Amino acid sequence: LFLDLDGFKTVNDTQGHHAGDLLLQQVAHRLTGLMRAGDTIARMGGDEFAVIVIDTPAARESDLVARRLVDAMAEPFVVDGHQLLISASVGVSGSSTGSDSAGELLQEADLAMYRAKELGGNRVEVFIPELKASVQRRLDTEHALRSAVSNAEFSLHYQPILDLQS
Repeated sequence: LFLDLDGFKTVNDTQGHHAGDLLLQQVAHRLTGLMRAGDTIARMGGDEFAVIVIDTPAARESDLVARRLVDAMAEPFVVDGHQLLISASVGVSGSSTGSDSAGELLQEADLAMYRAKELGGNRVEVFIPELKASVQRRLDTEHALRSAVSNAEFSLHYQPILDLQS
């Protein structure tokens, strides 16, 4: 699972980075309390966490764990006397996707998490291969556009629109 906090930047911007750090500590504590023995949680950087859930008999169980994580983040946090409300977006990937390595699984879960954010956050999205294809198409298009700009392959045409009555 790959979890990213929704609204964390607002906390840093309004309450300061110290409050953001204290919030991250509380988030980590809350997440750790939800894990089973043998599961692993790690802060990947910023407000992103990776969760390794092992020995799940079905993909549905990973989805339920992810939903519990999202629900847990919806409960208010109190930092320096201020009540802070955040949410979380979680991406899920599993060995059923055909990926062999932990790196691939994390990448897939990360893609699913970004899809959850695109859909408004505070939700769980499961990786599907089309997500990787969509990102690749976006990268190809961006590369083609940058190349076209560098090679002066665009031209600007102005076409005024007139109302002959006025």
